[in-house]
Amino acid sequence: MSARSSPAAGSGRTERTSVRPATGEPSAGLPCAAAAACTLAAVAPSGAVLVAASLLIGAAASVAQQIVPFAAHLAAPERRGAATGTVLAGILTGILLSRTLSGFVATHGGWREMFWLGAPLALLGGLMMRAALPQARAPEPLGYRALLASTAGLWRAF
Repeated sequence: MSARSSPAAGSGRTERTSVRPATGEPSAGLPCAAAAACTLAAVAPSGAVLVAASLLIGAAASVAQQIVPFAAHLAAPERRGAATGTVLAGILTGILLSRTLSGFVATHGGWREMFWLGAPLALLGGLMMRAALPQARAPEPLGYRALLASTAGLWRAF
């Protein structure tokens, strides 16, 4: 959880803030879906099933793109760029290292073994995010026009 100074009290006390939407954070279901899709890919009896499992893995892999705005939201305004950069550097490092690992595993154990390894790793990642990400209510949704209008404020700020 993230602790920030309480603006109301002004006493230096801290309060818990968080960014998990009330409808469920990305760590809740997507890693489970990724693990199930990895398992399906590992046992795929045909190319069509492997393609379908690969599409499901890709759909469940959106957690990485959802973590970036979470990190920016949790960071203090003057640290948002650094927080976003750190998270993106971690994502890109993971992409590069995963290619190296998958090549090694596929060479020594076969291509299915990487999917068998991916299933528990996805679940472990989901559990780690569940434990580390704070909980909060989702912000009030903006209509499409209000959302577009809000970008003008972002441009002025930067």
